[in-house]
Amino acid sequence: MTSGTIFFYFFFGILAAVNIAVVFGMKRKYPQAYLSTLFYFVILFSAGNFVTRIVLKTLLGLVALSQWQMAKFSGFNFVFVLWPLAIISLFLMIKFVNEMLDKKLSARFKWIYFSSWGVYLAVALLFFLRLLNTREIQFTNFMVVESADMAGIVIRFYTMAYLVLRSREIKDAAKRHALMGFGILWLLGLLVFNLAGVFVVIGGSALIFLSISYILPALLYLSRYLKKDIREHPSLKENGTTLQQVFAKYNISKKEREVIDLISRGKSNREISDQLYISLSTVKLHIHSIYRKLNIKNRVQLSNFIRNSING
Repeated sequence: MTSGTIFFYFFFGILAAVNIAVVFGMKRKYPQAYLSTLFYFVILFSAGNFVTRIVLKTLLGLVALSQWQMAKFSGFNFVFVLWPLAIISLFLMIKFVNEMLDKKLSARFKWIYFSSWGVYLAVALLFFLRLLNTREIQFTNFMVVESADMAGIVIRFYTMAYLVLRSREIKDAAKRHALMGFGILWLLGLLVFNLAGVFVVIGGSALIFLSISYILPALLYLSRYLKKDIREHPSLKENGTTLQQVFAKYNISKKEREVIDLISRGKSNREISDQLYISLSTVKLHIHSIYRKLNIKNRVQLSNFIRNSING
């Protein structure tokens, strides 16, 4: 392995880490529930791309495998590693997009999604088992593999197109424009990456670079929107260590802090329930617990308590 190759691989690792760091920074600073799901997606996406395109390629380059052994490895890797991770990654993508639109995935959708992919993986496993019994089958050429790649591409494009189209229904103009911009940038990244791969406009290191980085412009755009939104609509998340000390002093849990944050934004119990994906009765229990811990009786007293704690 040349020094140039090592440099590029190190660069790609840094790029994957940047994707994760950008979303982790947003998740740590801002209260939006979808950021947690987006964070887990980006970990799978970035780390998965780096491992499958760089680490495995490097390891295979160090080990001399026959064509038959390579076919067996490809089949095993596809059935037991690559596509199970891809299925989870696609689900997280669908989930965070719906959370951005303040929607929940139904239990029916989850059942259909995972059972359909389960059937697909069962079929792929049959092909892999057949591969083990004959030296004539090349697993990587199976239609079942190509169909999975095509299905993944369709799901990715459809999910982001869905975000762009449905975000037009959002009444808040700033949020509407932000989600549309996020979705459009993501779609453009997908388009560039897939066109580059299909038509072989570029290859090698440049294609690996695109596979890891095409989501970064959308992530940076979202980060910029959240920073602007929190500045224009101050939330308790921005008040620093002093407020965290107050929460710690009164034993306010993480979920109760999220409820307080949304109350400070003027959200109703129903809106808090929808945004945090918890039941209305659970929201009321959290509010009752907050009032009890702080020895207050209503939202006005809660606002005054927080204000006095910060300023005092």
